[in-house]
Amino acid sequence: MRHPRSSQTRNILWVAMLSAAALAIFPGSVHAGLASGPWPKFAHDAQNTSRSQFAGPQGPSPQIVWSHVAKGHRRAAPSVGPDGTIYLGAGRLPLSSINPANGDVIWPLTVGNAATPDRSSPAVASNGTVYIGTRGNDLWSIAQNGVLNWMFKVRADGDVSTSPSIAADGSVYFGSDALGGGWLFAANPDGSEKWFTPIGGALMNESPALSQNGSTVYVTTGGRKLAAVSAATGALLWETNLGGAPFGSRVANYSPVVGADGTIYFAARTRVIAVDPDDGAILWTFDPDVQFQSSPSLAANGTLYVGGFHGLEGIFFAISPNGTELWRKVLPIPGKFVNNQSSIGSDGKIYVSFESLLLCLNPVNGNTLWELSLPPGALSGPIIGGAGIVYASSGNRLFKIMD
Repeated sequence: MRHPRSSQTRNILWVAMLSAAALAIFPGSVHAGLASGPWPKFAHDAQNTSRSQFAGPQGPSPQIVWSHVAKGHRRAAPSVGPDGTIYLGAGRLPLSSINPANGDVIWPLTVGNAATPDRSSPAVASNGTVYIGTRGNDLWSIAQNGVLNWMFKVRADGDVSTSPSIAADGSVYFGSDALGGGWLFAANPDGSEKWFTPIGGALMNESPALSQNGSTVYVTTGGRKLAAVSAATGALLWETNLGGAPFGSRVANYSPVVGADGTIYFAARTRVIAVDPDDGAILWTFDPDVQFQSSPSLAANGTLYVGGFHGLEGIFFAISPNGTELWRKVLPIPGKFVNNQSSIGSDGKIYVSFESLLLCLNPVNGNTLWELSLPPGALSGPIIGGAGIVYASSGNRLFKIMD
């Protein structure tokens, strides 16, 4: 005798069928958080630590394996997906996919009059989707095969020069200058708007940082203000006004960095600042006689590393979690740290691009472990692209460096 299915069983089957249909029709609706690749976004992770799970080249004499010439200057670091594929924004191509074995282009995204990505680094989701902002006032979503999924249009004239951040539920956080209005957005994976919040002030050339539990989004406005926003609703939780005019706000990178205990750090103008995540109170400031236009990187032991400059003297600092200076290193050639974040290997070694040099530094004392000369014109920081691999940029060229 056949037993009729229970109503509970029928409901379960019906829900399963609807879910399967939804996945087939709306593949972007699948929750796809940040990929677990070697370097899936600006500053590596949702907290912007610039700390890799891999150790980079050990030296003493690393070599250039290949160089890739992009179509136009690059002002943002590339990103690396789980399979090692490199995603690169440059020139009039919003995005190119690069073969890590030889530096050849796998596919370029060419859709109509493509807009320059400017200073937005790509962000790679766990399902292979890549997000990048452009100067056409858009956030682009691109499938792993190079096909455009959608474009999210900002409702005011304002470049999306922020580097997107991806939450565990697939929400994408990014900002736009929006004629100085400083609009912060959350987009759903299907390209629909989740929320938007006017922050006030420039949201340019930074990547929103997430709290450790993903409930709060942190952004700065040109080094003048730090804001905390609810990741779920976009409600402004608190803001800390710093006052004063920033240096070179369009090219400087004031991305916030979140520590293991939730403390927020960022470097702006002449100070490195630590902020309490509960209420935005300033915990301490580090005030050397330099200008800061790059965001810090954060080691596993809580040490902050950041480059600044005084005139044309570049100085790289190590700062303890309580805001005291551990060491400083004066760079051997003249230049400025601008939009140039260091990266940290799993063994603690620090990789720094400065003008025409790529350096590997000892985290204990800042001594140079090895250095490599590149063409002048570093416009972004180096990234660790896998075990023993560093990618560094200079002008319109991307270099792969290994032992």
